[in-house]
Amino acid sequence: YDNNQIAGYDVTYYLNWLNKLKFQPFRGGKLYFVYAGDDAFKPRGPGGFPLPLASGHIFGLSLTTGYTDFSFQYTETTDSAAHWYSHHNYPDGFTYHGYTIGSAIGGDSKDYYFEVAKDLKSIGNLKVSYDYTRHGVYHAPAEEKVKGISVELDKELGLDKISKVLPIKVFTARLYLKLSYLDYDNYENRTGEDKSSAVASLGV
Repeated sequence: YDNNQIAGYDVTYYLNWLNKLKFQPFRGGKLYFVYAGDDAFKPRGPGGFPLPLASGHIFGLSLTTGYTDFSFQYTETTDSAAHWYSHHNYPDGFTYHGYTIGSAIGGDSKDYYFEVAKDLKSIGNLKVSYDYTRHGVYHAPAEEKVKGISVELDKELGLDKISKVLPIKVFTARLYLKLSYLDYDNYENRTGEDKSSAVASLGV
């Protein structure tokens, strides 16, 4: 009663055989599925098999051509009203500063994530992603919808080459740039409360 156990499993199927097929661009990839939830077991599955009361599910697919990666991931946590799982010690779910530990989308939500990453060699690694999240799918007065797109560039600066010509030690450094745009419908589940935001990040 005074403990809390979280159970889950994941299954991954690697698509290594794609590399052997002719007339197709992909060299490999993987399919994966994740199931996790609380320890409140009740007969919910086929034949009365005990399953967690509140659980989350993740389905993902990734493919690669060798220089370009394509990814899709679907996450849903709609088994419970407000949070992924429950326990008498954590009546609001197991959270940190309001965010569910285990999934940033929280409970009663669905998320669709698409990503394309390309190795541009001299320019760097370019990543473009699109994320569509629905909060309060079944149990909120208004469903919040968040659509976001981001562009990331990760470039190795090659500063370690300075060590070959100057008597100083310079370690490898990377330049990181990210631009993001978010559009909210029914912000924080308030009907008609729409907003948008743009974020730029730069780091070395």
